[in-house]
Amino acid sequence: MLVRPTFLLLVLPMLHILLCIAIQLHPGDGGWWWFPVFLVDLPISIGVMFIAYVLPPLAAFGIFGTLWWYYVGVMIRFLYRKFTVRQGSLI
Repeated sequence: MLVRPTFLLLVLPMLHILLCIAIQLHPGDGGWWWFPVFLVDLPISIGVMFIAYVLPPLAAFGIFGTLWWYYVGVMIRFLYRKFTVRQGSLI
């Protein structure tokens, strides 16, 4: 069964990539300017933190954090479809 991504499924990844771009364009003082993105991306950001030593933070958090939020949306849709009662079913 092929499931196409809907607009609602893409909202969280779009918000995340916009956050990453906003952080990159308006850096804060000191080295803590990617910390809000680190908090938003927990628990995946612990692994992304090590990748950010090799890649620029925008690339590391932008790619892996956005994929994380896409995965979260897919899991929410899966659980919603699994636990809702469909019309025509007995229970």
